[in-house]
Amino acid sequence: MTDFPRDPDDLRAWFEAHGVERLPGLLGIEIVELAPSNCTLRLEIENKHLASNGYLHAATVVALA
Repeated sequence: MTDFPRDPDDLRAWFEAHGVERLPGLLGIEIVELAPSNCTLRLEIENKHLASNGYLHAATVVALA
């Protein structure tokens, strides 16, 4: 198991470096704020995030959770 950095700035850099070619990067999830007790993410909704019926795909919501 990987030990995560404890400093918020180091943790942000770690997630940004490791998430680029994984699901967060592929979906376009960005870290807005990172603190020891919480994390705020941003996702600009694009066509790739929608289900075939035009609504936000449930997997997109789950990925943010």
